[in-house]
Amino acid sequence: MYYALIRFIKFIFIPMVTVILFYRKRKQKLSVNRDFFMYLGMAIAGNVITTSLIMIMARKIAMRIAGIELPYNKCYLVIGVLLAAFALPKLLEMLSHMSQKVFHMSESEVLKNAIDYYFLMVIAVVCFGTQIGLTTFYFNLPYGVYRRLYLAACLAAAFKVILALTDDSAKDSRSDVDDTGNKQSTTEIMGRKLKENKLILLSIPVALVFYLAFPSEHYLYQQFLAPLIIGCVGIRIRKIFIAAFVPSTIVIFVMMMASLSGAINSMATSVRNIRSYWGHISPTDFGTAILMIVCFVWILFKDIPEELFVIPAAFSLFISFYVTRCTTSGYLTVLLIAIFICRAFEKKFVKKKGKLKWGQKIMDVVMMLMFPVLGIITIAMVYAYYKEVPFAGTLNTIFHNRLLPAANMLAEHGLKPFGTFFEMHGFGGSTIHGDNPYTFIDSSYPQILIRYGIVTYILANVMWVYTIWKALETGNRREAFVMTILAMDFVMEHHWYELSYNVFVLLPFADFFESTEQKESDVKRKNRNIGERWKNKMCVFIFFGMCLVQLFVLFLLLPTIFSWLRTIFISYGLYGGGNRNGKIVFAVETFILVMILAFILNLSWLITDILSNEKLRKSYIILLACTCVINFGLLISGNSMIIRITNDNRKRIESERDILEYIIKVASGKVYADKLPEVYIRNIKGMRRSYLCGEDFARYDDATVVTDASWNSHCLEAKGFLYLQISEEDAIYTSDDNVINALKEKGYKLEEYNSYEYKVDLMTLAEMNEVDILDDGDIKLEGTEHQLIHGPYIELYDGRFIAKFGMRLLKDDFLQDDKICTLRLSAFSGNQVKTTVDLYRRDFDDEGNIDFEVAFSGGGQNYEFLVLTEEGVVMEISSISYKRNLEDDVKEKN
Repeated sequence: MYYALIRFIKFIFIPMVTVILFYRKRKQKLSVNRDFFMYLGMAIAGNVITTSLIMIMARKIAMRIAGIELPYNKCYLVIGVLLAAFALPKLLEMLSHMSQKVFHMSESEVLKNAIDYYFLMVIAVVCFGTQIGLTTFYFNLPYGVYRRLYLAACLAAAFKVILALTDDSAKDSRSDVDDTGNKQSTTEIMGRKLKENKLILLSIPVALVFYLAFPSEHYLYQQFLAPLIIGCVGIRIRKIFIAAFVPSTIVIFVMMMASLSGAINSMATSVRNIRSYWGHISPTDFGTAILMIVCFVWILFKDIPEELFVIPAAFSLFISFYVTRCTTSGYLTVLLIAIFICRAFEKKFVKKKGKLKWGQKIMDVVMMLMFPVLGIITIAMVYAYYKEVPFAGTLNTIFHNRLLPAANMLAEHGLKPFGTFFEMHGFGGSTIHGDNPYTFIDSSYPQILIRYGIVTYILANVMWVYTIWKALETGNRREAFVMTILAMDFVMEHHWYELSYNVFVLLPFADFFESTEQKESDVKRKNRNIGERWKNKMCVFIFFGMCLVQLFVLFLLLPTIFSWLRTIFISYGLYGGGNRNGKIVFAVETFILVMILAFILNLSWLITDILSNEKLRKSYIILLACTCVINFGLLISGNSMIIRITNDNRKRIESERDILEYIIKVASGKVYADKLPEVYIRNIKGMRRSYLCGEDFARYDDATVVTDASWNSHCLEAKGFLYLQISEEDAIYTSDDNVINALKEKGYKLEEYNSYEYKVDLMTLAEMNEVDILDDGDIKLEGTEHQLIHGPYIELYDGRFIAKFGMRLLKDDFLQDDKICTLRLSAFSGNQVKTTVDLYRRDFDDEGNIDFEVAFSGGGQNYEFLVLTEEGVVMEISSISYKRNLEDDVKEKN
């Protein structure tokens, strides 16, 4: 009751005081109408934002100066009342004056634009969060940010509905977000606003279904669909695409740069070929992300000829077929290229000569029916598998196990109007799967039906068909083609509800008006001060030619760039991701990427102006000069860092110089350094730079890789690379027969597996288990109250291992047959016990010491090495280590 009263005062009473004082100041009669709700909404937003900011600063100042923690609610109410009485009425008056004098709009139109831009910001944040959460940067925005965004989005959606319901006049009003640059009569504006108001009313039941299907306590990102479906009403689709496209694209390209720079984990698997993730947690999602980036570029740049989009599509093919080995995104990319070619053919023969128009009509029908038809077919296959129809097992194999998880969930949860929430476990995020069952429903169609409900599934079909119809009716055929490709992707992938992949779910009630006529894009070009350049084929040829030339030069420079970045990030400990390292790396890589792209674009525009005899624009010259200065500064600072790193690692290099120079001398292939590559390259002649790093070195034939001795590479081992530790810190993996034979002749013993002995950090283990750490760094265990029951939670690939425990009894009054402790080694946080061994007093020596080795099998996540002491036992753990048991591995292999 107390908190309900506090919320009422915060969000209703204090803003009401602001509105009443504002009306009194203007000497207007207070009445409950559209203006009242408008000012109330502005007062709520202004009071909450301003008061929260003041509270944050006041509490920090009070804590830092006086060491006092101010009571939040009481201080909030005091500050809120003071603002409501003195500051906010004046702020509302100022906004009212600015809307007329600066924006030339009414207060309601300014507020509507502010709300629409807020929804665009929410889309951008959700897309960023969705995509960054799928990477190995291992950081995301705090949960509180999403929670506040969601609550504010719900309030904004409610306020947008109120404005629509109370809108009795549309005269003399224009929305910046809806503005296309065309002159429209008052009748046209009124007609559009009336239509928009009707669409807002239609969006309410859709939002209600999404609200019931995606409860906020279970779904972090999907919960935004409900307010956003209302919020996107009347917003131009181009702005929605930009809001979704820009953050998602930045994350993907920065992710690739960071993974190839060795700053974040780049997972890979090896079956027949190497399948790389390049910083993503799922190769299939990575391939689809690149495909959707190409699609978004195609949609946004409608002035560019279709044929030129084959270039980015070729990059998507490279990622799908070579990097991720993802057939779904690969085949869909091939289909997209075919669409580019067919549309180029269509413009030359169908539109100009008026032939084959019937083919276009058939294609329109096919595109509209693709989603529901594929959904029926996919669900029918799941149902057949559920009913154990004989051929369904073959279909499940053909569709890469897409039917089994859906059939199991259908049997367990059944079908409900708004679905049933259940946890889904896939293989994303790790290349070690063990025996854990795969329960993730990859296909979107059965996932919508089972997890989100029958009503949601029917609504999804209706809205998808309606959106494609709307796109076709308004001439937005590119959007319709991309939605068709997505409908095919949904058979194999789960991206229907993820805005970073499928922002089309928000478009049913958005404004498709922008692209209905070609002349609108001409107006848009002039407004962007580009002139007639895109109409001049020579300008287009020069600009894209210069871009391609610079991108080719950049491609040649990438090994050097990656080598520098790997050396700097690894030397300064900025690798592995996380809340600190991940954010720093993301910011640095983003800045570098932006500077490189800014240089390429500005130089291309400048040369285009010169060669096409256009007037030189000062903005391009200034921006080009700025990017040159910044990039030169990055070059100088990076080089100075590498010189310092080289000096710090001089002894390390000298200790390995003889063997590395010998390897380079006899090698038939290239020799690379994975860690600190620039240090090795500058000190040892013959070392090479590489585009790839980590597990991706397995793609090279006859290669030798210098890396950390502790790095266990399952991909290199699977491809026949042999391991040799050359110093305390470093080792080599090599598949070069010349190197292998030469080292064997020198007396070195190369092994099939990494033989490094890994030591568990006892300090971290003690903190996990809340046990005492002794002065010498050992762990003290005592009775059943202080045991090792957690950690160290490591991942181990398949194979046989030996764990070694160094222990000593601190209290020795036991009989020989008395049980001292139990050693339990398990995977997946204890769910899979690998080995259990009981130790008795007779297993220890006369002084109470023991170094005990336990054999166990690898192939799992979150391994625990537990020591469960008996009542009355006091002992210390001096060391815990583990390594591969090569003899058992060879026996199993044979």
